[in-house]
Amino acid sequence: MKCLYCRKEFKFQKGRKTKFCSRFCYKKWRKEKDPRLRPKIKCLYCGKENPKSRWYLKRGEGKFCNVKCYGKYLTKLWKKQPELSPNWRGGIENPRIDIRWKRWRKSILKRDNYQCLFCGSKEKLEIHHLLPFSKFPELRYKKWNGITLCQKCHRNFTSHFPAQRFIRFEDFFSPKD
Repeated sequence: MKCLYCRKEFKFQKGRKTKFCSRFCYKKWRKEKDPRLRPKIKCLYCGKENPKSRWYLKRGEGKFCNVKCYGKYLTKLWKKQPELSPNWRGGIENPRIDIRWKRWRKSILKRDNYQCLFCGSKEKLEIHHLLPFSKFPELRYKKWNGITLCQKCHRNFTSHFPAQRFIRFEDFFSPKD
């Protein structure tokens, strides 16, 4: 019998049905010529043909060259159809990205001299709404509704007074002199 890869004559071993003279020839044939092993699939983004294993194709994967092509494809798709994005919120935009938010935040920081009203720290500053952001959308950007706190004091403040209760700032802090 002739080997399918190297075309050399070889003898059958008893009890074995083989088409190759050695494991080496079988592996080479499988890598190069076996169409079942790694069919070439065209990338949906760039159009290049890449060999993909059957295992990926059975799972519905292997449609892209690499992660970069997949990411670019999704970005392009989400620009056309934003409702397919996992970040889609029904067309509602994040109000904290709005230019009014940035201006309001900057004005509060400037008013409070870029320091925490409780401890005087100038690191990791955050702006806290006295009346909750989500419950009072009409008061979101009022200067009197915001105070500057450092991250530590902000965590402390919100743990003692959750957003469900409305309190005065003075109930918790006594502003420094």
